[in-house]
Amino acid sequence: MNFPSYVPEGARKHALHFLGHYEPALTECEKRLSDIEERTNYWSHLLKRLAKTRPNENTDYGKNQLNELRQRKTEIAKYRDSLRLDIANIRRLVLDTKMKDAYQVLTNAFFDDEDSERQRKFDNFIHAAWSSRLDFSVYREQLKKAAELRDEIAKTADKLAYLLDRIGETGVLCPGEFFHIPSLLRNTDNHARDGHNLHMWRAMRGYVLGDPPQRERTESEGTEIDPANKQKIVIQLVEIDEDLNIDPAEEVSNTLHYAWEKSPPLSALLKTVSEAAKEFKPSESGMIGAAIDSRQQSVKAEYIRAFGNLLTEQYRFIMTTDIMKAMAIAANVVIDEPDIDTTYDDVRKALAKLSSDSLENSK
Repeated sequence: MNFPSYVPEGARKHALHFLGHYEPALTECEKRLSDIEERTNYWSHLLKRLAKTRPNENTDYGKNQLNELRQRKTEIAKYRDSLRLDIANIRRLVLDTKMKDAYQVLTNAFFDDEDSERQRKFDNFIHAAWSSRLDFSVYREQLKKAAELRDEIAKTADKLAYLLDRIGETGVLCPGEFFHIPSLLRNTDNHARDGHNLHMWRAMRGYVLGDPPQRERTESEGTEIDPANKQKIVIQLVEIDEDLNIDPAEEVSNTLHYAWEKSPPLSALLKTVSEAAKEFKPSESGMIGAAIDSRQQSVKAEYIRAFGNLLTEQYRFIMTTDIMKAMAIAANVVIDEPDIDTTYDDVRKALAKLSSDSLENSK
């Protein structure tokens, strides 16, 4: 890759490093998409042919295959588009002639640094410049959705807690799952991740609930307890100062069992969920949080705030006049839209909320 003479060594190394990873990854994505396209066409044509020639044929397997392929295609295409954007931005940052002025300004800003430190700062500046270019509307929409769901969770939790309390007041014998957390845990399996932890949870559930060992083995084996073989309860009187010879495992089991008996009912837990939901304020942190900190949905302002956050919070840059001038130039190169022009004043205003120790007053 031939760099213009004004591109600093740190920027060159940065570009070569990331392009060396991203360009082969893009090629691999294109290949995988091509393969998926071929397989999608195969199943699509096969299903159409079967619909005509064998209308009564069960085609569920083929339909599932087609749906999975389309889903994978969407995911890989999204990753491919992200790679394309990053590659294009990195290339512009080291090849676009507009960056000549930015590198000159940065060279002046880093003049007193040791050579290795200077190159590191160029590396960090370029990384912050291209990695700050995101579609922040996605994150705004996620926060909006989270706020809507938060309100619905609080409302639903309050409603269910109320109903559970009311049915408990009727005096009718109800399922234990309506009230007791141990009952819920005992009768709920873990099927997440395709049942990855199913058997482990079943094996550990009895220990968590404080079941006696024999009882847990009976549950895990799925056998029924013969009423004729029930253990007899024997009451033994002991002196106050007499030491009891209790198996440590049995003592732990008894303690856990007693603790669960004193645990709050399900309705109380639901009220806690409701309170937590009402106090919850969905937010983002880091550069995403900085970018969408304002209600103003502006590509330019969001990019500058994200760019500034990375430079100050992650790379510990001081927002001097030179740094902000270089940011304005880089913003125009990265955003690359003819109707968007970023100036030094735009950068200064967008970064006005940065902490005072990271922002140098300038005129």
